Amino acid sequence: FLYDTYDAMARDNRTRILPLDSPRGLIRDRNGNILADSRTAYAVSFIPQNIGDSSGIIEQLSEILGMSEQEIEEKIAAQRSRPYVPVRIKSDVSTDVIVSIEERRLDLPGVIVEDIWIRQYPHGNAASLLLGYIGPASSGDLKRLAGRDYREGDLVGKSGIEYAYETELRGIDGKKEVEVDAYSWPIRTTGYSPVIPGNDVVLTIDIELQKFVEKALEEQIEYVRTH
Repeated sequence: FLYDTYDAMARDNRTRILPLDSPRGLIRDRNGNILADSRTAYAVSFIPQNIGDSSGIIEQLSEILGMSEQEIEEKIAAQRSRPYVPVRIKSDVSTDVIVSIEERRLDLPGVIVEDIWIRQYPHGNAASLLLGYIGPASSGDLKRLAGRDYREGDLVGKSGIEYAYETELRGIDGKKEVEVDAYSWPIRTTGYSPVIPGNDVVLTIDIELQKFVEKALEEQIEYVRTH
């Protein structure tokens, strides 16, 4: 959706439009076995609007998240043109991190916790070269996918099927309109638009056959190496 549409409304009152992560589509083999799916996790994000000197906030986030202040500042700077959109600082954080943020809530205005989806591969490294992997969107990724509402910190396909079918696998984010307090923490939800999950992709491979072949190849390589 178009974040910029809501900027004026956000500036005039305490309403914020928060994106809701959509899960990527499943990747299956020819028999329907799941090769890639997603699990829920937490991300720490920062909404920099109306925050004057944020150096104290960045310093605390650096301590809590185990990141350098420079790294956090670079993430915020990359999205400076959209100050009302949450900047994702770190994904897949532990519950201890969430507790630390909650305990310092009054000292961390603009810092929020988002529910996100993390990619996982039930069969481990099997067919990993074919499936590829996902990672945080680089500046090059954002340029390549311009016009599709990607933002700094979004996870995108980097290689293999994840890369080749990025636009099919990625769903459509929803949005939540919330009223926030002076620290930008949500008070109540005033509007909601549901997420649309990504489309599934079905491959022609048989994962069990793939495992058998990969194991046989590894054994052959080991035999050649030791004889």
